[in-house]
Amino acid sequence: GDYFDSLNISPAKQVSTFKDLITFKEANKNKVILLVGNHEYQYLGICNDIYSGYQRLYASDYRDLLTAAIKKNFLQMCYTYKDFLFTHAGISETWSKNNFIGKTFIQHNINILFKKNPVAFKFTPGDRYNAYGNETCQSPIWIRPESLLKDMIKGYIQIVGHTKQKKISVYENLIIIDTLDDSQEFLIVENGELKISNL
Repeated sequence: GDYFDSLNISPAKQVSTFKDLITFKEANKNKVILLVGNHEYQYLGICNDIYSGYQRLYASDYRDLLTAAIKKNFLQMCYTYKDFLFTHAGISETWSKNNFIGKTFIQHNINILFKKNPVAFKFTPGDRYNAYGNETCQSPIWIRPESLLKDMIKGYIQIVGHTKQKKISVYENLIIIDTLDDSQEFLIVENGELKISNL
């Protein structure tokens, strides 16, 4: 997720890169998974929220590209592979219970929820009113690692981005991989084994 709103890459290049990703996805439908991040969410017209980096001049272009990709089922909220659970930011027990997401068929249930009730993924101030999203009630595109570590759903190793790291951060059941602005490490999951590499 977060294909848009880079401060370092021009909007034209962001559009071009996203189109390339969609073309690659079309040619490799069963091999490529594209996840929704909070920066895509704000352009979908689901709510009036505007998050950091919002680019008003390009909002309609981004919305058109994203809407077309969602109609083709090229973007989703959640993906599971073996014991690994991939989302933009992570899934907490609190958010899961608040949205009646069971432990089984979690990928299916979350992706259906996104189609039928996308407002369930909006930024939701919790008891602490944390503007950074560091609350267990936050959705899989918003929760921050501190809250996620306290309240992760059980039974999976979650692999998430969303919160920038200098290097890939590995915890018992959580791996945070948003390092492209720093070490440029990336994670390879092959046959259930994890390997960290560099660009």
